[in-house]
Order: sequence, then C-alpha cells, then structure tokens
Amino acid sequence: VIDELLRDLPDPAAREAAFTRILHEKVQTSGRAQLEGLSSRPELNGREVKVLDTVSEEDGRVAVRVKGMGDIRVLCDKLRPPRETGRSGVGSRGRGKGKVAKGECADPGSPMVTDLSQELTRRRQALLEHVENLRLTSQHLADHYTFINTSAERLAATALKLRKQFTITQGLYKKTRDADKILQIQQREETIRHQEAVYNANVAWLRAEKEWLCDQPAMVEAMEMLMKKMVRCPDGTWVDRADPPPPEGSPHNGVSPQTSGTDEVESAWEEPSFESLLEQMKAEVQQEQQQAAAGKKQGR
Repeated sequence: VIDELLRDLPDPAAREAAFTRILHEKVQTSGRAQLEGLSSRPELNGREVKVLDTVSEEDGRVAVRVKGMGDIRVLCDKLRPPRETGRSGVGSRGRGKGKVAKGECADPGSPMVTDLSQELTRRRQALLEHVENLRLTSQHLADHYTFINTSAERLAATALKLRKQFTITQGLYKKTRDADKILQIQQREETIRHQEAVYNANVAWLRAEKEWLCDQPAMVEAMEMLMKKMVRCPDGTWVDRADPPPPEGSPHNGVSPQTSGTDEVESAWEEPSFESLLEQMKAEVQQEQQQAAAGKKQGR
C-alpha cells in the first residue's frame, strides 16, 4: 500500500520552501516576525509583528499582532525573520510546542510537524516501551504496520481530492474577471497549497516510519516466521501454506471479473479537466434534485 499509493504531489520542495525557511530561522510561537508579500494589505509589508499562535493545519494561517493595529491572521509563508538576528527563538533544542524529541521518530526530511507525525511518535514510543518491558508481541508490530497502511490509504484519497480542488481553482481563476472574486480564488488556492504541503509532509513521515519499522530486528524475525508459514497472493492477502492453492480465476490470483482489464486504466489515472469536473458536479446536483423531488411526491 505504501509503495503503490503514496506519491508526492508535483514539486513539493518549492511549495514547502517557505515553511522550511520559517522554521529554520526560528520564527515560532510568541516570537517576532516581519510581514512580507501581502497583496491584499500591502501597507503592512515590512511591519514587525508578534506571533501569537501555532500555524493552523487547516488553512496554513497564524495569528499575529501588529503594533497599533490589533490582531490579524496571515499565511505562514508571509512571515519573515525580523531584521535583528541576534535574538534566539523560543524553539531551540528541547523547547517549543510540538517539538519531536531526538530518537522518537525517524526524520523524514520534512520540517513540518503534523498531527500524523505526532501520532506516529506516540505509537513508536509505545512499541519501545513494550521492548523495554519484554512485552513486545507480533500483534503490536502488526497493529503498527496496519496503522501505517490505513494512513496511506487515507492520504491517497486526500491526494485525489487536492488534485480536483486545484484543477477547479485554476479553471475558475482563468474564467473570472472580477477583482474581488480573483482575490478569493487566490486565497483558496493558497489554502489548497498549504494542505498539499501537509500532505507531502505526512507522506514523508509515513515512509520514514515504515522504513524504521521494517529495519527493526523484531520485525525482521516476525516477517521470516510469517514467510515460513504463510504465502502472499498477488492481491496482497496472506494464506496458510498448508491450505490448497486458490482456484484459477480467483481474486487471490490477482484476476477478478470486476477488475480484470481495468488495472492499467486505473494506474494510468489522467488529470481531469476543469470542464469535466464541472459536468460531474452538475450531474450530481441534478441527481440530488431529482431524488428530492421524488421524495416529495412519495410524501404526498
């Protein structure tokens, strides 16, 4: 599941560069920063602000306080380190909210700490505690591996959703001429790009955790025992070696009447056009309206 479903969205490095720069230069909670690149409020560019909260994973915005103007919420990539660089930030080693302690979770090469990365850290700590207390079982390993695969499947659905949202946003941007609507579309696009950055960070965390788990001696031993007793079918399921082989044409052989001949089409998924997505949305709305009208008739 990890290898087949987890694929980075295009050019993640460029879209995460702002977050990398911010975190590396220690613009953090209750610290100081400088506004830059605000198109809707250009008069605030260059103003120094105080960061009041952590970055929201929903829209990528953070609350800041502008001296003499009150509090506002801005995108994280609109913040720059203050001009004075001699002052150290709050998030030095061992400090700062959401800091992952050394050795708790594999470093995926992404500086963004997400809800998923914190959950992976908690689960890894539980595994290590079982090892220290000599209570680690194959079920613990299987549960952690299952969690990784389940998270991968959810991320795959998230990737498809983000691609559709981005395609629709780009199409609306090209067709819209109203300045206010264009600004709204740009803000929506920035939100989608932040969600995409969170997605890519989660992909990196999962890959690193899977590699760490598969390299553990207990996991290697468990897999060796599994290979002696079980055999893996082409569809990914495991069956006991003592059982008779599956019949020809069985889904366990990787052939299914419902899916045969469609695997290549599904694997070569094409990016939907803006027009096709609009037609799909219109058809869904019409279907809902027809169902609602049928329900009213039955009620009468």
